[in-house]
Amino acid sequence: MRKTVGYSVAVRVKPGLYQVITSQGSKAAARRYASQIPDARVVRGGKVGRRIYTRNPVTWRKARTILHHGKVRGRKLTEKQRRYFGARASGYRVRNPKKKLVLIYGAVLSIDAQKTQVHQCDGKCKQYKHRYRHVFRTRPNMYGLKNGDILITSRTL
Repeated sequence: MRKTVGYSVAVRVKPGLYQVITSQGSKAAARRYASQIPDARVVRGGKVGRRIYTRNPVTWRKARTILHHGKVRGRKLTEKQRRYFGARASGYRVRNPKKKLVLIYGAVLSIDAQKTQVHQCDGKCKQYKHRYRHVFRTRPNMYGLKNGDILITSRTL
């Protein structure tokens, strides 16, 4: 019978790297423990001492040397690995495959928005009730993310 996976608390070692410092039974207990430590986060599972990377650990220099040698841990690179390391070595930001993007609109023409936070405004701002219209010349794409957020970008993804 397998043991159920609990929750752990990881603390930030350096930007992009966390290390698990303690294992807690429930999510609530892990949250309580993590709230007392700055730069700590709750992770599902994880042994004490395990390192968790939140950024891509392969730098462009490392990818370039891997491509030069043509091997990883004594084995030849597969075609998929070669393409990945080639993209990393060229400086291209490789997108996280977990973030599924769905194209909603192929060309965003304009956006109407209203400021709700405190800001400096003049008479014209008050006249239009803090509403703004942003007209795009570049016609960026609008993507939907898995969690329901939207992403508007002119870059090709």
